[in-house]
Amino acid sequence: MVTTLYLIRHGETEDSETNRYKGSIDVPLSEKGIEQIRRVAKYLSENIAPSKREDKRGGGSYSNKLTAVYCSPLSRALKSAEIITEPHGLRPIVINDLRERNFGIWEGMLFTEIKEKYPQEFEKWTQNPLKYSPIKGESTIEMKDRVIRALNEIIEREHG
Repeated sequence: MVTTLYLIRHGETEDSETNRYKGSIDVPLSEKGIEQIRRVAKYLSENIAPSKREDKRGGGSYSNKLTAVYCSPLSRALKSAEIITEPHGLRPIVINDLRERNFGIWEGMLFTEIKEKYPQEFEKWTQNPLKYSPIKGESTIEMKDRVIRALNEIIEREHG
């Protein structure tokens, strides 16, 4: 059986126009973000209807049905997942390791504020943004490793 994984980002958040590093700060969806996710939910409902199809690669048939939705515990992700699951009669499954990157002391700051208040750290980050981690935060590589582990667990749990 084929396992299909859809990766969907949450909708726009409140205060998104300020370009603040929100990372793991719990910021709710904006009205625009709710509407964006409603359109995603509608698309999924119309295009992922229960049906049996033949696997063209010779693996037999598979069911084309949304069977689980996983999300981070942040309200923007959870609300997005709730909107997506509602037409399918599902409930979101919260996994902490799917949360956004933790930007540590930079959380909630504007890009210009970070550059001004933490010039040495900012320089290190611009030289190696994948490996550098802000104070009390995590690097992009650390976040990637955490999320990949969670995705592998989901794929194993939802196999087929």
